[in-house]
Amino acid sequence: MPINRASGAASLALLLPAALLAAASIRPAGAFVLVTPQEAANNAKAPHLRALEPSLPPGALPRIDVVSPPLAADIRSPVDIRLKFVPTKGAVILPDTFRAYYGWLGIDITDRIREHASITAAGLTVKDAELPSGSHDITLEIKDSHDQEAKREVSVTIE
Repeated sequence: MPINRASGAASLALLLPAALLAAASIRPAGAFVLVTPQEAANNAKAPHLRALEPSLPPGALPRIDVVSPPLAADIRSPVDIRLKFVPTKGAVILPDTFRAYYGWLGIDITDRIREHASITAAGLTVKDAELPSGSHDITLEIKDSHDQEAKREVSVTIE
């Protein structure tokens, strides 16, 4: 049965949004959702209050250094994350104490990271973490064997 131009165009117009939606949901093999679009939207609506951090001498607390991604640049999702943990002198980092919280609402995303990451006393490596477009703040925490806690807020912008 021949299809006329009008009905063919109408059929295409009906199918196109579904095809675009399906294409938008395709993610690379192995990628996982670190933050959902709904969590990002809820976080953007929340009040943004900052707590004052105490001023301590260098080396008084362990550190969390971000090796990658580069924080000064816009990043494409999914993203690979590498952190380096630096304990206080004479201590070792306790990997089981690692915690991660998303945004001002403090959504605990620790288990999502643990499922896909390698976490050791030296640091953390995770591949293909998906975040929606926009700006994201993630608070990272870890303790060392002297019960000293490193806390680091990381801000990334996803294209």
